[in-house]
Amino acid sequence: MGIPHKPETIEAHRARIDEATRPLWIVADVQQDVLKRGNAADTPGKHRRHVFDFEDGLRLIVSRDNLPMKLESINYDIVLHVSASFEKESPLWGMLSRDQKGFDRFCAIAAKRIGELLDAVVDEKPSLFTGKVAHWFLDE
Repeated sequence: MGIPHKPETIEAHRARIDEATRPLWIVADVQQDVLKRGNAADTPGKHRRHVFDFEDGLRLIVSRDNLPMKLESINYDIVLHVSASFEKESPLWGMLSRDQKGFDRFCAIAAKRIGELLDAVVDEKPSLFTGKVAHWFLDE
């Protein structure tokens, strides 16, 4: 079982963002660990300091990552990686499963929260989308 959903205010999240971005995760090592140990692998999402939960069910996982590959839209090796998902049965639960408009709404909400958390302007279009998780790779 993962980390339980524990909503906090944006102020509480901001107070601990430095703790989430201090360690550098070597993504190639994390990927190897996932291949070897599957769900038992050590990932940022398994550490409370990287997890930021909101009342509406939104969960952001924030980490500072060294990417093992170059992505077309990314011009740097070390990124601030923010992934966005939502708790099952939460107010946001149905947004992705319905249609493209729902996905766009979810990404807009997530980008706005990421911007509030990091005090930055964040594009509503994620860098990558896997399953029901949207990922943003931001210049640190």
